[in-house]
Amino acid sequence: MDIKYLESQGLVEHGLHTAIETLRLDDEVETSDQQLAPEDAQALLSFYRDSAEWRGTRRHATLEVLWHVGCRMSGLRALDLGDYDAESGNLRFQSREESGTRRPRCEYVPRDQASGCPSTRSPHPIWRGSITWQRNLGLSAETVAERVAATPSVIRRYYDDPEFGDELERRRGRTDEIDVREHLHPEDLEDTL
Repeated sequence: MDIKYLESQGLVEHGLHTAIETLRLDDEVETSDQQLAPEDAQALLSFYRDSAEWRGTRRHATLEVLWHVGCRMSGLRALDLGDYDAESGNLRFQSREESGTRRPRCEYVPRDQASGCPSTRSPHPIWRGSITWQRNLGLSAETVAERVAATPSVIRRYYDDPEFGDELERRRGRTDEIDVREHLHPEDLEDTL
C-alpha cells in the first residue's frame, strides 16, 4: 500500500514518506541475464515446423512471433487472425480495449495470480535473445528498438547482451578500415563507418 495514501487517510504520521529511502538497485540486480540462445531458438523452431503434432500450435506461433518480431507479450496477446496479411506476410499490432479480456474461467487470469499458473513461462528470455540476435545480425539499436517497442538506450542497457566473440565481431566490421595515417578526426571516419 502507498505510504502517501496512508498519510492522506490519517493512518500514519504526515510526512512519513520522506523518511523512507527509495531502494536503488545495481544494474546487475535490476536486470535478468537470461536469454534464449539463437541456436536453441533455431532447434525449437525446427522441431515445431517439422512436427505434425506441434506445428501450428499456440506454443509454436508464440515462439515464431516473439523470436522473429520481438514484440511484447501484450502485443502478442492482442493479435487476431485478421491482423496477419498473408499476401504481404505482415502482422499489424493494434489495441482492442473495447473487446475486453477473455481466459475468466481460469483462477490464474488476474495479473497478481498469473505467475502461479503451472504453464507460465516468462517470454523475457526469448525477447532478450531475439534482440541480441538481431543486433548480432547487424541491425542498429535504433532499428531493433523500433521493432520491439523500446528505446535504443533501453536496448543497449538491458537487452543487448552479446557473447564476447559476437561483440568483437560487431566492432570488427566498423573498425577494420581505421588507419591513423588516414583518420585523424571523427569526420574522417564518416565515409568508412
